[in-house]
Amino acid sequence: GGLHLGDNNKIEIGNGDDLQIYHDGTASYIAANDLRITNNAVSETLAKFIANGAVELYHNDSKKFETTSVGASITGQLGINNTGGTAGKGELAFGESGRPFIEAFDSGNHGSGAAMNFRTGAGEYMVRMKFDGAVELYHNNNKKFETRGDGAIVTGRLKQTVGCAFRARATSDGQTIQPN
Repeated sequence: GGLHLGDNNKIEIGNGDDLQIYHDGTASYIAANDLRITNNAVSETLAKFIANGAVELYHNDSKKFETTSVGASITGQLGINNTGGTAGKGELAFGESGRPFIEAFDSGNHGSGAAMNFRTGAGEYMVRMKFDGAVELYHNNNKKFETRGDGAIVTGRLKQTVGCAFRARATSDGQTIQPN
């Protein structure tokens, strides 16, 4: 039973053969200028494929992803989990060669081990952010600024710009800065 067609024989539907389904011996094709995939009741859209336009993906009849002339658009959240399970690590990379990236991870203890890092393509840190902890800023992979529970630490010089309203002086221990 069923419909059996040889290679390159097409199922053509519509007055102008608007929909064609066929196999060429190597690959299978569905050809249409505006293809919509719906549920059996035709009451929910699952996907749309529009010639010279967007590809749209839906969840529960709500558009969540679409291609655009400049890239793609996501409605809602994008979850990236490279490791699976409760602990997870995700990475969002930009570009091809020497790509900078953002990495986020969680030890799996309901966010208590969460952290996020901004790194260069060579893996050097630019920013590190720790759950309920420090934010660290780096220059040339050397930590220069770190927040702490009792304030902040600066490694190197802290230069005041002209017109800055805050003036400070070092205390006798040479490490603590107090307002003038």
